[in-house]
Amino acid sequence: MVFWIIIRHILGLTDNRLRTVMDTARQLPRLKFVALWGALTLTFAFPAQVFAAPEETITIATLLKGGWQIAGYTSTLDNRSAFILFRHPDEPYLVQCRASYDVTRTPSVTSNCYKLQ
Repeated sequence: MVFWIIIRHILGLTDNRLRTVMDTARQLPRLKFVALWGALTLTFAFPAQVFAAPEETITIATLLKGGWQIAGYTSTLDNRSAFILFRHPDEPYLVQCRASYDVTRTPSVTSNCYKLQ
């Protein structure tokens, strides 16, 4: 209470105005919680794909038909997938593909390719 008396004296507030300031100060933690809760709800309500630009589907077959060359290759530790790096003489970027084989899935062979810029 002494804190509020000092504040009232410094700011020259009337008793009614001081009560308004005190009520607002008491509600701040609740308002912060509501604002944070609303921001988190909006953040997780929409998946990232809603805001992301759609990417073109790149396949290994289209890369090879388009004149892309294999620039590098590595296998993963589990020997079920591999990373292939492609380059094209006329393009300023590389494309990395992950090709994997899993007999428990249909189709068994899958690939995921994306540009490295």
